Amino acid sequence: GGYWDAEGARVGVRVLHAGGGVSEDEAAALVLGDLKFAAGAFALVFVCVLAYVRSWWTAANAVLGVALAFPSAFFFARVTADSPFVSFLNALVPFVLIGIGCDDAMVMCDAFKASVGDAKQKNASRLPSEEAFAARFASAAKAMLATSLTTAVAFGSNVFSYIPPVRALGAYAAAAVAANYALVLTLLPAALLIRAKGFRASARVAAAAARGTLFG
Repeated sequence: GGYWDAEGARVGVRVLHAGGGVSEDEAAALVLGDLKFAAGAFALVFVCVLAYVRSWWTAANAVLGVALAFPSAFFFARVTADSPFVSFLNALVPFVLIGIGCDDAMVMCDAFKASVGDAKQKNASRLPSEEAFAARFASAAKAMLATSLTTAVAFGSNVFSYIPPVRALGAYAAAAVAANYALVLTLLPAALLIRAKGFRASARVAAAAARGTLFG
């Protein structure tokens, strides 16, 4: 049970309660308590991605992209919402999104690996050409768009519900899926290119670009 059940059991009293406020508080306490399992899910997904890509850097950025989708979606949902209401059901979104994000990250890593293979066949380079990577990137983006769009639409359809918690959940989950898609198309490819080029070489290129931007 929740807080009141535990307090009642301590003094030998069985608590029976009803009402919108009390019931919602009890449900929120139970759901938020389950968030510790989300941390375990993130750790498990990190291990799975690490075993698949064999790179700490890539796995960390893949999980980071999923994690950043939550605050990004929360900001978007709050800005566009007519009501400041936040549903405790939003705490369930991480369990869904982490699976979607893991799949998208593996698709992008496979696309980059394939473009590197194309480059090695042509000139034995570790870096793919812009044309080769663009072709693989476009193919992966289309595949991920199909799955992300259908998932976002499925969640987004809940915004038409008359139940406020369900409506808030639908808007937040749809925004989280869209944010994850945007991050897997931007953050993860950049991380893959940095690893392929080398951290020192990437830092030199970034420093040169920053000097050119600041000092002309």
